[in-house]
Amino acid sequence: MEKKTYNSGIFNDIFKNLQKKSFVSLKHVLLFEPCELEDILGKDAKKVEYIIREIQSRLSEKIHEPVKVLNLSKQLIDKFTTGIDDLDKVLGGGLRFGKIYTILGPRDSTKEIFCHQLSVTLQLKILEDKKEVSYSTLYIDVNGNFSINEVKRITKRFNLPVDKVLENIYISKPVNYFQIKELIKFKVPRLIESSKLRLLIFDSIDSLMYLDDKEVSYSRIVRKIEYITSWLRKLVRMYNICAVVIYNIDEIASVMDSVYITPHQRVLRSTSLYSTDKLLIRKYHIDRAVIEYIPFEVVSKVFRIYVRISEEGLFEETAAPAPRFPRASRTPVLPTAVGGLTSAI
Repeated sequence: MEKKTYNSGIFNDIFKNLQKKSFVSLKHVLLFEPCELEDILGKDAKKVEYIIREIQSRLSEKIHEPVKVLNLSKQLIDKFTTGIDDLDKVLGGGLRFGKIYTILGPRDSTKEIFCHQLSVTLQLKILEDKKEVSYSTLYIDVNGNFSINEVKRITKRFNLPVDKVLENIYISKPVNYFQIKELIKFKVPRLIESSKLRLLIFDSIDSLMYLDDKEVSYSRIVRKIEYITSWLRKLVRMYNICAVVIYNIDEIASVMDSVYITPHQRVLRSTSLYSTDKLLIRKYHIDRAVIEYIPFEVVSKVFRIYVRISEEGLFEETAAPAPRFPRASRTPVLPTAVGGLTSAI
């Protein structure tokens, strides 16, 4: 049977129009829901369906073409180190590409230092082996926590060239929800396809609760966070990158107590961020912290790692005393209210 093809000339005209609308590639177009494409392109549902079907047909051969696993393993690195050996062990070798990790903890609990460290360790193996490919990081700094000096100190600790590391780190400082949406939907895909972006750090997603001046309802806050999270999931799956999302919460006894609700925990539990692998980081001394890792697949297990805090990042601590934390008040667990929302706010 002859394969059905679409008019190439008409499609080329359509793609030129897509480029004018800031779309980077055909793959980028498939990240959008049909209803979003209707609004952006000003086309009816039937025309949008045709565009999506044509793009899928053009990409299907590339997507479904068999690839030797051996060749794939030589081309891609599937994980990267955190710079903390004990944490790498419980993570199965480090943070994996193609996944979202949620970094939880009270404010000023070294979460940001840890994320600065990740932006450096992403490049560790590549620069040590002197490979031509250089993976880059995008740090979405909503709260103003990014520090170039911190990156420089961590870079020197790992004996990497400072200029080379800084060259592969991008920073963005959106000031409202609209700018965050535009960044995630249009600028991040462009950066991924042009600069080998492999790590996206969002500091912090709970800032959507108070970023805009006007007060918003609980359900609207949840929808905002869920919408951004859904887009992060699309980017992670489509481009095989790693996303690290910082989420500030109140002081709690352990990661398992995060289900007992304060306002921040209530929002977290109502979004799909709750179904990601989580790392809870808390200080128990001026220069000591504990990291609790809880994989989503095995919620009954919590892996605890002790670390030492310094200007050069986080170091593993071999002989750390068991820290004592105040016990969280046990209020009733609220049911999960919202999930899977992908409509624009």
